[in-house]
Amino acid sequence: EYIKELMQNREMFLKSLIVALISLFLISFVYIPLNTNTSKTKITVDVQITPSYEALVEKVGEYIKELMQNREMFLKSLIVALISLFLISFVYIPLNTNTSKTKITVDVQITPSYEALVEKVGEYIKELMHNRDGDRVFKMAVSGGSVLKVLGRLPDIDWSQVAVYFVDERFVDAQSELSNYRGFLSAFSNYATTPTIYAVDTSSTLEFAAKNYQQTIFETLGPEMAFDLTILGMGEDGHTASLFPFHHLLEENEKFVAYLQDSPKEPKERITFTLPLLQRSKHIIFPITGASKKDTVSKVIDPLYKCQNGEFPAKLLVGDNVHWILDNSVIYFHKKY
Repeated sequence: EYIKELMQNREMFLKSLIVALISLFLISFVYIPLNTNTSKTKITVDVQITPSYEALVEKVGEYIKELMQNREMFLKSLIVALISLFLISFVYIPLNTNTSKTKITVDVQITPSYEALVEKVGEYIKELMHNRDGDRVFKMAVSGGSVLKVLGRLPDIDWSQVAVYFVDERFVDAQSELSNYRGFLSAFSNYATTPTIYAVDTSSTLEFAAKNYQQTIFETLGPEMAFDLTILGMGEDGHTASLFPFHHLLEENEKFVAYLQDSPKEPKERITFTLPLLQRSKHIIFPITGASKKDTVSKVIDPLYKCQNGEFPAKLLVGDNVHWILDNSVIYFHKKY
């Protein structure tokens, strides 16, 4: 697979070939005497046969110790290792740093109005549901706030075929006005069909809520551990789910669901999906509306905008599976991506 990948990228393949050849030359440098006077050069082939695998392992250990005791040989080996590491890193650093030739794409669809944005989201959900394998349940993760308002205007979808999960939840009572679960029920109150809902249990401790919801996802999401669709919102500060700018949870790479007690927005205690789980989604859409988000949107969707690491959490979700749907209220420029 690695060879195929390299061959598909000619520039990468040529660089790798150069590294391989130079590395072979440097490695041979360790074992070929610097003095090339053939009258004094002794060429031998050292073959050692061991009676067992354990003896082979012991012999390798002795050889390493011998090299370390031989300072000159050890230094040569160290030099080769360091130069080889440098050359290998060279493979992954483009020779041509002219950014005008760098192809970076962001899928952005601009709609003329909020109504058109809602319609576009509906079309997107229907298309993905139509193209899924068989008649299995369509598994979708959603944010609260503006996303629920969009979903509340899509009554013509057969929601009975959908299972809904929440990418984040405030640690409040399920009947609280701040609850995403309650907000979802309110948005779907007049629908003829309703989805299966996997809500966060906030009746116990914060830590239990996170662990329990992660277990629910493990048990219900299937072996792929990937949602068919995740619909995310974005705050004016660039946060998504309950992943906030420069927060330590942006570095979380083991847990799929985590909790925080220091949210910069009230309430401070929350449950949230982490980046590793969000990135596993087959499709991610950001339906964004609101003039107050203009400046942030322009920076987040601009692939060439240089921001600080963790400055805009929504910008950390990239790839062919990520799609932005914007209405005209958040756009004050026209630019091709």
